[in-house]
Amino acid sequence: MQAANQYMDGIMFPEGYRFNSDLNKFKKCVSIAKELMDGGQLKVIFGCVKSVNIELCIEEDRFNSLYSDLSYPDFEEILNNEIAIIIEQNISSLDFEEPDLKKYLEDKIDPDKIPEIIELKRLKRKYVQEQLVSSEYIKRYLFKERTLNEKLSDIRYEINKYVFDDKSDMAYAVVELNTSYRLEDDMFLDGINIERNNSFIRFVCDKQDLEYIIERLNSIKERL
Repeated sequence: MQAANQYMDGIMFPEGYRFNSDLNKFKKCVSIAKELMDGGQLKVIFGCVKSVNIELCIEEDRFNSLYSDLSYPDFEEILNNEIAIIIEQNISSLDFEEPDLKKYLEDKIDPDKIPEIIELKRLKRKYVQEQLVSSEYIKRYLFKERTLNEKLSDIRYEINKYVFDDKSDMAYAVVELNTSYRLEDDMFLDGINIERNNSFIRFVCDKQDLEYIIERLNSIKERL
C-alpha cells in the first residue's frame, strides 16, 4: 500500500491523487468558474494543447477583489487539476460510479476508505454536470476527438536579439508549434502526462511577421 495523505475533509487519499479538494471548496470553484464563463473571463477549449483546456482571462488582483474567500492559486489548481478533467470525463461517460477508479484505488489505500473517495468524486462530477457541461461543449469535444487530423499540443518560443555589423540590433522570436494525435492527461494522478508522439514545426519571425500571422488568424476566425 502506498503512502496516503490526510486532507481537511478527513478523507485519506493516495499520494498524488488529483481529486483531493474539499467538496465545499470545489463547489465554490465551479460556481466561480460558471460566473466567469458567463462574463467572458473564462474559456473552455477542446482538443487544443490538452483534451480540455481552461483559459482564465482575469488578472489575479481583479480575482482577489471579487472573490476574497478563495485564493487565486487554489482556484487555478482546482480548475486545471480537477474541473477540466471532470468535464472531459462527463462528456465521455456519465457512469459516475467509475469502476476504473475503484480498481485504481484497491491496491493503494485501505479498502474501507474507497467508498468515501468514490462518493466524493461522484458528487463532484454531478455538480460539474449540472453547472458547466452543455450540449455545445459535447459537440466541440466530440468533433475534436473524431477528427483524423493532428491537434496543437504545445506552443513554445524563444526571444532573441540579432546584432548587425553597425552594432544595431533587432529582436526576433523562434516559434515552435507542436502537434499530436493524443492530448490526454492521466485521469487520476496529478502531474502525470501520457506520452505523446509529437511532430513540430519551428520558424523564425520578427514583430512584423507576428502581426501578419495574427491578422491572417483573425481573418480565419471571422469566417467561422
